[in-house]
Amino acid sequence: MLTVIFVIAYAGAAALCMAATSLEGWVNHDRFGPWRIAGLAACLFWPLVLLLPLIHAAAGPRFACAPIPKRLEARRRLT
Repeated sequence: MLTVIFVIAYAGAAALCMAATSLEGWVNHDRFGPWRIAGLAACLFWPLVLLLPLIHAAAGPRFACAPIPKRLEARRRLT
């Protein structure tokens, strides 16, 4: 159920960005050129920029950039 809520929120954010990009092109009387289509396609993927740091933080120290110091590694095994 939580996954469905996240997917709906993601799709809603992407749809709002696509609507803003479409309205911006309509106001400027632009046609659907390659840059406008690329901008609309980018609207589908920009929320990943926000999600990736959250996923990285939720994954914990398994995917940390720096190695875990030896003194902390021993303590982690005990818990």
